[in-house]
Order: sequence, then structure tokens, then C-alpha cells
Amino acid sequence: MSSLSQASCLCSPFVPMLVLMNQPDSLWLAQSLLHAPGWARVALTAPNERLRENAALELAQSILAAWDKQQPIPDIRQMTFPI
Repeated sequence: MSSLSQASCLCSPFVPMLVLMNQPDSLWLAQSLLHAPGWARVALTAPNERLRENAALELAQSILAAWDKQQPIPDIRQMTFPI
């Protein structure tokens, strides 16, 4: 098992928690993937395992960076109170 596979096994229980906090839509995810570095998108299909792992990590970092930059969308069901 590669180091990337081991890491994904360790954090997989936390993925649903992340999605529940603020669900990204498929358009946002598609745009995040398209704005990732081109070498990483192409290298996912490379025959070299090390290159594929580096590409996957780069794509993951790109998506997480886009996640951090997105503006929070207020939930209209949430009551707001003045401070």
C-alpha cells in the first residue's frame, strides 16, 4: 500500500464531516479541478506511481486552497442575532 493510500484510509472517516459543514456543488468542484495545475491533471494517468501520487496530492491541495478561499454562504434557516 502506498503512502497516499495509507493517508486516505486514515482520514476517510472525516470526509463526511467536512462535506456536512458546507456542501460544495459539482460545478464548484469541477471549476476547482480545472483551475488546478495542468501537469497534475495529466499526471494522474501517468504509468509512474510516484508521479500519480504527487499529482493527486497537488490536486488535493488545489481543491483545499479553493475551499479556503470560498465565501461562506449564509443559511437562510439560521436566525441571526445582533451583537
